[in-house]
Amino acid sequence: MKIAFVLPLFSILFLTACAKNIVTAIPENDEWIVVSTFAGWGRWDIYGVNTKDPQNIVPDMAYVGANPDWSPDGQWVVYSTSYKASHETSEIYIVKNDGTHSVRLAKGDKPVWSPTGNQIAYTFRNEIHLLDANCLIDGRSCDPEPSIMTTGQNPDWSSDGRRVVFELREAIYVMNSDGTEMDEVSIAQNGGCREPDWSPTSEKILFWCWGDNEGLYIVNSDGTDMTKFEIGDMGGVSPKWSPSGDKIAFIQYLSINSVEGAHSAVYVMNADGSNITRLTFGESERIFGFSWMPPHMKPETCTAFCQ
Repeated sequence: MKIAFVLPLFSILFLTACAKNIVTAIPENDEWIVVSTFAGWGRWDIYGVNTKDPQNIVPDMAYVGANPDWSPDGQWVVYSTSYKASHETSEIYIVKNDGTHSVRLAKGDKPVWSPTGNQIAYTFRNEIHLLDANCLIDGRSCDPEPSIMTTGQNPDWSSDGRRVVFELREAIYVMNSDGTEMDEVSIAQNGGCREPDWSPTSEKILFWCWGDNEGLYIVNSDGTDMTKFEIGDMGGVSPKWSPSGDKIAFIQYLSINSVEGAHSAVYVMNADGSNITRLTFGESERIFGFSWMPPHMKPETCTAFCQ
């Protein structure tokens, strides 16, 4: 809910100028979000925002596309070329964080790495597909074939990789990664719920609902104790946990003619719903996804942040 468009909780080094390979220290308590904004005609503007200092922005992340997700070791990025899961032209790509070894994987959207880093789940035509990425990560020449995990959209893995949460028929479900024991964890009346995101400990699940139950929600992974965040009339979609589990970020539509023409912004708050802070301030910006950067990257050579 698993916007998605960031460097570590970071004892990290960051290149501020690729040509000269200048290295600057990143404060350990910094967290970054990568924001994907729609620039029209299949083009995306991708940039990084420091959640502690929203004025600290890394522009033009040339190697990252829409809905990016980093591998657990931070060495690879998987992304799609469209924000619509059912879009026939949307494709999934994998690329090294230095921009090399870019490989097209399949048609689809909203890709997510497994916690082991050897599988990628994504959505295509209202189905969740699973792809083994081992040969790509190992640098072998291969053309991996995806398999269908289940009907549904927007998957996210539990921290141990044993379960998957996803949306199906406007509700949120959890099942074992082998397709067994599927259970609904949301209750939607005269509306629906979308884009689930599992907490780093796998104890809680975030999602948003529309209709009579409009708002951001949190629920135990067994479906008990579903609670709505009391964040006033802000609304909000696509909530995502920070890697530490201490923060939650989400998108708010500021003005809407249609979703594709919506002026939107990314906000961040504490995990209890307090201290809501706006992170993005682009004029008439159309945000369709974001992701938290992993807290353990060490870009000692040119990275995806380089222009």
